[in-house]
Amino acid sequence: GSVGAPYDCSLGDRWEEYEQWANALCCSTDPSFQGINACVDGVCTKDDHVHSILQKSFGDTFRQAYGFDPPQAAPQGSFIMDAVLQEARGHPAPLELFNEWKDGPAWSNDTLKPHNVNHATESTPWRKESGCCQCQPHPMPSYFGEAVKDSMFPDNKHQHDQFTISALSSVELTVVVELLHGQYYPDFDEYFSTYDRSRLRVHTPRRSDDAVERATWMAILDKDVSPGAASKSANDSGGRQKVFENRVLIDRPSALEIGRFDRFSDDGLEMLPAPLISIQNETVTAGNSGDRPPTSPYPVLDDALQERSQWWEKGDETTLAQGLPHEMSFIALPYLPFFSNCEGYDSHISISRLLEEHSGCTIVPYEDTRGASQYRLFNRAPPISDYCQDVDIRCSYEEDLVASRQRYRWYESGKDEVLFHLTSDAIEAHVFEAHQNDAGLVESRWGRGLEIGMLRDSYKLVPVTVDYIKESMKNVIPRRVELELEYYQVNKGKKRLVDASLKFDELCTTFKPKNFGGNADLLMASRGIEPCDVNIDGEIVDVGYTLRVNFHALTWHRLLNQFQFNALVYLMLYIIVGAIALALAGILWGGSRVMTKLRYPPKFHCLETLRLVAGPALSGVSLSLIPVVLCLSTVHLPANSLRGLDGTWMRSTVLDKAKIESNYTGRTGTAILVIGLYMSILGAKVLIPDFQRKRLGERPLPAGLNDTSGEGDGAAARDVWTPAIWRRSHLLWTSMCLQFVLLTVMEYSFSSSWEVHVFQLIVVFKLLQMVLELVLGAVLKETLIMAPLLVVGEIVQIMVCMGAADFTDFILSYYIALALIVAKRLFINPTIKRIKTLMPRWKMMLVRRFTRFRQLSDEEKQRQERRWEKANEAIEMQCEGVEPLLDSLGVYSIESTGILLAPLVFSFLMVMYEQTDVATKYGVEKNELRYYLVFVFFMIPWGLGFDVLLVNATELIHGWKIHDYLSYQHYRFANRTYRWMLNSLNVDESISESLQTMDLMCFSSQYYFLTSIFAIGMMLAMFAVQMFTRSQHNFLGDPATPVVVLSMCLVCEGTRRGMTYASIARIGHFEWPGLWATKQLEGTMDDTVAARLAVGVGNQAGLEQERLELQALNSDRFRTRFMERNRPWVLQHLVDLIPAEVIKSMSPDSIEQIRGIHADLNNFGKGLRRPGDRPDISSDTDDEENERERRRQWDSAPLHVQQVQVAKSWVQRARKRLALSRVIQGTIENSRASSCSFCARKSHQCKSLAVSLAKDGDRDHYALDELIRSFEDEYGEDEGNLDLWKAFFRTNASFVTTCDICMSSASATRAIPREEVRVTRAVDISSDEDSDSDEDREVPFDAVISVDQRSRDAISLWLNAARSRLPSSAANKVYVKAMEPSQRQIMTNWLNDARRSKVKRDAEKGAEIRRTVAETAARMKPENDWFISSSLREQGVALVQQGKQLDSQRASLNHAIGAEVEAITANLSSIKVEAEEELIKMQETQTKELEDAEKEHGRHVREIQMIGSPEEEVGKDTANERDRLERKLSGRKDEIRLRHQRQQESILARVADAETNAAAAIRDSEQQAADTLAGPEHEFRNAALLWIERGQRRLRALFGRRDE
Repeated sequence: GSVGAPYDCSLGDRWEEYEQWANALCCSTDPSFQGINACVDGVCTKDDHVHSILQKSFGDTFRQAYGFDPPQAAPQGSFIMDAVLQEARGHPAPLELFNEWKDGPAWSNDTLKPHNVNHATESTPWRKESGCCQCQPHPMPSYFGEAVKDSMFPDNKHQHDQFTISALSSVELTVVVELLHGQYYPDFDEYFSTYDRSRLRVHTPRRSDDAVERATWMAILDKDVSPGAASKSANDSGGRQKVFENRVLIDRPSALEIGRFDRFSDDGLEMLPAPLISIQNETVTAGNSGDRPPTSPYPVLDDALQERSQWWEKGDETTLAQGLPHEMSFIALPYLPFFSNCEGYDSHISISRLLEEHSGCTIVPYEDTRGASQYRLFNRAPPISDYCQDVDIRCSYEEDLVASRQRYRWYESGKDEVLFHLTSDAIEAHVFEAHQNDAGLVESRWGRGLEIGMLRDSYKLVPVTVDYIKESMKNVIPRRVELELEYYQVNKGKKRLVDASLKFDELCTTFKPKNFGGNADLLMASRGIEPCDVNIDGEIVDVGYTLRVNFHALTWHRLLNQFQFNALVYLMLYIIVGAIALALAGILWGGSRVMTKLRYPPKFHCLETLRLVAGPALSGVSLSLIPVVLCLSTVHLPANSLRGLDGTWMRSTVLDKAKIESNYTGRTGTAILVIGLYMSILGAKVLIPDFQRKRLGERPLPAGLNDTSGEGDGAAARDVWTPAIWRRSHLLWTSMCLQFVLLTVMEYSFSSSWEVHVFQLIVVFKLLQMVLELVLGAVLKETLIMAPLLVVGEIVQIMVCMGAADFTDFILSYYIALALIVAKRLFINPTIKRIKTLMPRWKMMLVRRFTRFRQLSDEEKQRQERRWEKANEAIEMQCEGVEPLLDSLGVYSIESTGILLAPLVFSFLMVMYEQTDVATKYGVEKNELRYYLVFVFFMIPWGLGFDVLLVNATELIHGWKIHDYLSYQHYRFANRTYRWMLNSLNVDESISESLQTMDLMCFSSQYYFLTSIFAIGMMLAMFAVQMFTRSQHNFLGDPATPVVVLSMCLVCEGTRRGMTYASIARIGHFEWPGLWATKQLEGTMDDTVAARLAVGVGNQAGLEQERLELQALNSDRFRTRFMERNRPWVLQHLVDLIPAEVIKSMSPDSIEQIRGIHADLNNFGKGLRRPGDRPDISSDTDDEENERERRRQWDSAPLHVQQVQVAKSWVQRARKRLALSRVIQGTIENSRASSCSFCARKSHQCKSLAVSLAKDGDRDHYALDELIRSFEDEYGEDEGNLDLWKAFFRTNASFVTTCDICMSSASATRAIPREEVRVTRAVDISSDEDSDSDEDREVPFDAVISVDQRSRDAISLWLNAARSRLPSSAANKVYVKAMEPSQRQIMTNWLNDARRSKVKRDAEKGAEIRRTVAETAARMKPENDWFISSSLREQGVALVQQGKQLDSQRASLNHAIGAEVEAITANLSSIKVEAEEELIKMQETQTKELEDAEKEHGRHVREIQMIGSPEEEVGKDTANERDRLERKLSGRKDEIRLRHQRQQESILARVADAETNAAAAIRDSEQQAADTLAGPEHEFRNAALLWIERGQRRLRALFGRRDE
């Protein structure tokens, strides 16, 4: 017949079957064929319309009945051997094999039809014969079936060809070369008649995991990730008919160098040097073999790549075992999906061949491979292992790049989109292969086994994501695609894939250019994307792209950030991080301890502080988690039960899987929102209880709300006046505003900008938190209700740290947060509070600075002065009170609560990972989130230790007694009256109003519980908003919202009631009184202590301490002092002790008695004259009329400035005297003897015995003034330390006990004359203005000196000037200059002796104090610490050491002064020696000059005698001349003596000046040494005197008690 398409003979039989079926249907009464001419003589007409109806309307019916597709037309032509059908050479009639069903076996029924897969029991199976027909022929790639002309050849087959076969299951392969045309029979026979015409190489993956045979990485395609991406990836490797491949994948690589045999060693583990092959213009030239270069890949538009919506359901029609579905949800591939038609690999790029055999990859020998050891912490050395650097593979797109498509193609994916997954560990071959049961049916298909399916739900898959920078978009194709693979070299033979990413580069759009009719609005030139190159027809010229592969190992640091190590490594890292934080805090405390300015630094409290700060926080936060977890465990129930309900009222959308999940997420968010709002409202009600309405209601109502019209109107007005409800609403509104701000911060933290600048932004966020604290403080006016809002800020700060680039940056963010916490607690926050406190003063100063004060009236001036004083008093109260300490503890509690709640938040994000999508936005996988969770949980104990050190450092820096305050608050909470602290109306009104409720909560577990509840509610509401945003869910438009809200409200209310009942329930068997139960105080303190003493509770030391406390409580003196010191507090709390309701029910007598007690308390200690009071001081019992009369007689004339100053000075000194006298009254009373000091009468022999201060054995009313003066002389006039004064008083005061009889007699009442003349003594005064030279010390000086009136006047003037402390009194200088030398010498010697006497007394006193301290400290034994206390004993030891250090310092200074004095004395001696030598020379010169004058005078006398004459006149002249010469000689001698005397005086004056300078230098050195030791000595003496008093009192009490 005519030549036609080759066919199987059975096609004719199939056509006959179809023709019979069609004729019967066309001639039937089916309505589809009515009205048309479908049947003629029982045969279907050849009309195309009838044929179309048969194919479209009844095609599926035919397939179901006959098991094959209806033929399109009758077969034409004769049979021709085809490559698809093989010849059975051993069969006698091979052509009959093509119709095996006709000659079936003998047992078959001839009436049966051909084999039908749908009706297997009703048809005959195909007959199988031995021979080649038993083999299943496999189609080859399209290259082998298409005749593409090549230069000088009719096709492109005249070259060396290479093809790869990848097995998908266990299969036996037979490679057959078949001749298809008889023209080439001689050449075929000549070429293949010999062996070695082809070469075979088997590739076995070995570099991924050498411990497992044939293990390689796999690519996982998931239906949910890539629903339409696998149709090409898993299809047959070639052939015209595209079917699902289940046996082998055959590819024809065009680049021969990829699979050359001479590039590999025998074992295949090492890659040999590349052969002499050069790549030129994408072709391979191999030596002079004469072979034609292979053709490059050519574009192929594969029809099979058209999207098939049902591919996952019906793509693979393999017969499966019973019960297994045909639908696929995933498939594992041994090659890279999406990349096809690539040179060297064709349609399937084998992952193992690419990474182990490509010429661009470097394979490191096994013995040289070095992995990244996980236990070598912080190892920076890179691993030595295989790598591929910029391996370029040329590929071509097989898709229709221009045609529009609903779904995005793989190369159009956006940033962070996942295309497919890669297995992190190599998959064994038996896991990948298909498996059959004994009946030959498939139980698991290849790449879809149970073990691979389990990987989908694990963390052993690595997503291949699109880079967030180099992304693509719709209608764009990349010209270069970069695949980045990073792995972990576990050991020499094992690799683990860690990360994979795709980058799209060199983008061009598929839209036509503008000059080819393209739409300018659709073009992407504004984005920097130009149209692809086109030909003259506007078609894309080049459809190729370059696939660049990079493959390398990660360093230790990168692996740490990728969470590839064991849990032990991260635990070690967490320990190191926490230890470093603790060490830094220790260094901070040590530096604070060294540089503290406190006189007595507080002791370091470790475990006790930890118990006080961590115990309530852990307890309160843990209790708050119980109801939260119970409520959150039910959020899925309403959402699950309403999955089938549409999410809109309109019901306009189809409920597909994505919509169902979106509705489920949104409804879960609604449930969480209800829980969050319920907890916030409940927290607001508890934070601002109803009883506060009573407190606020006590204030007067506004004028418009007063009850003036009637009782009903007043009640209505008071119903309107609900400040508590207003404050709750205000708090909730403020919290919502804060949530909006924090949600904005969270959204910004998802951006790449946050990741790049995370450290700087964390600092900015912390500073904004401080600003937020100030804003909330101004808005809410109360620290307690502000605390939960700030806790939410702390939680958000911890959470946004996940926005760091990696885990290492997250840990560094933790350190930055710690540094900011330290700066905030220790410096920034106190500074801000200080500025805020001082701001009113500064404002008033500015107002006063720019206001003309003189133009104000007196009333305005007084008003300004009152405001100024009031502001200063408020500032002083806030600065010196407990407010700064409360602020510091408030900041600590907020930060610690945020840290303790962080694990709950991270756990919530982990459980709700897909719903919230928060961690995904941070780039943190679900398996990685657990490392963040463990970190924040593991940092809690380290953080608590950090807080302990920080609290102790705060005490050292600011001097706040935080430990004592926390102990006091712990005591207050343990001994509270009400179970819930906020039920108490008793607040400390001495504290700032904004801090009163914070102080009332005592930083107890109730405080942390309440703060946590409100903060968790806010966080849940924020997460609910995140869930609404991610799922695009409108909960207001959801019909299920009312059901969800109602059900969750019931759950929350039931949980609240159940928890409340559980908290107050008492379990008698376990002696459980309920949560936060109060102590029932019955009886008195004496009964309690006595009961404990009776049963012997506690150790001996505790019992003794309790006995002493009981003795103190029974002491009248103790009770009196207690009332004196605590009277204001008792008056303040008297109303709470006796409520108004109780007073109303009391009798009038009882009420009058209570009023009397109240009056006594108000007048306690006032206006009563006490024994020993001075007679010149009036009492408060004087007649008020007389007092008013005396005041009216006061002079009302204005005082001068000097008078005002004198009055102020007097008032100041009087107040000081009064304060000093009050604190010693107890000491004076305790000094009362049992008998009179004068008459020895006992108390029963007289009416009274009074004790008073004495001097020289007599009572002295002025002894106190002298003691105060002595105290000021020793410690300075400004010293006001009462403890130091009491110690001084006990040491220096003398007492005398006098009976009333002796007091009335003259002997007991004599007074010491105040103006008694006393000779001035050398020990009374000292001066630093006179010399201490050695000459002065040589003059003898008597203790008592008698001077004349002039000297006495000079000394009196000098003494008065010294006492007035005038720096350089002119009177001193005048009178000192007017003194005679003897008087000057006397006064100088007196001053020197006075100074020496004072120094000696000071030294003796210091030595006495040191000796007393040493003796007292020696008597304090460690075994007596139960009574004395170890702190007091250790303080004494420290004082002994301090005294020794001062003595050592004084000795070293004396040694230095001695050396300096020796040097000064030596210099002075040299000056004196020089002066003596000059004086000797001057004496010699003077003697010589006098001798010369004598000689000259003698010569002149002899000359006169020679001229002499007897005459009388001549004799007279001679006598006159001799007299003149005598006078001249005498004048010359006087001149010589005077001149030398002046020179001598000059020398002596120089010596005197040297002596004065030396004395001044010595005095300056001694004064400098004295000044150096003055401060430490003064502090030591003050501390020593106080300690001696306390220690000796304790010792007297201890040993006296023991003696008894």
